[in-house]
Amino acid sequence: MNELILDNRIMPVVLAAGNISGTCSSISGYISSLYDSLYIVIDGYFDIIENDVQYTLSPGSALFIKHGTDVRASFHHNENDCIIINYYYFDIPAKRDDNSGNQYIIPKHLENVSGSILFEKAERYIELFNSDSTYSRLDINARFFDILSECVKYSIDYRHNPNNLSENI
Repeated sequence: MNELILDNRIMPVVLAAGNISGTCSSISGYISSLYDSLYIVIDGYFDIIENDVQYTLSPGSALFIKHGTDVRASFHHNENDCIIINYYYFDIPAKRDDNSGNQYIIPKHLENVSGSILFEKAERYIELFNSDSTYSRLDINARFFDILSECVKYSIDYRHNPNNLSENI
C-alpha cells in the first residue's frame, strides 16, 4: 500500500521543508518519492501520478507521497504557467510491533485546505524550519506531527466518525 500511518508514539522526522515556485517544467524535478512527502498547492494546477493513480492538484490541495513509489508530475496546462507549492520531506520511523498505541491512516489527498488551520500551520512551520534561529527549529518534528494530526482530523472519515469526542462535547 502507498498510505502513510500516523502512530501517536512515533515522532516523524522533518528532513526538509520549503517552497517551490516556477513554471511547470522547472518544478517537475522537485516532485519525488525519495522521501515521504507532503505537497500543498498555493497556486497553479497540475497532476501527480503515483503508481498509475492520477491526482489532480489545484490551489488548496494537499497530497502525501510515500517514499519508494513510482511518481511523476504531469502538466496538461501551459508549461509556462506558474506553480507555487509548499512541501515537507520527512521520515516516519518504522512502527512498533506492539499494539499499545493509536494509529491513524493519513488521508492521501485533501481538497480545499486553503484558509484552514492546517494550511496556516503548514505555512508557519516552513518559516520556522528555514529560520536562522536555532530555537525556532527545536521542535519542528513535534510541529510537523501537529500538521499530520490536523490532516487526519480534516479527513471526511474523522469528521463523520460518531465516536469523535470533540463533536460529543
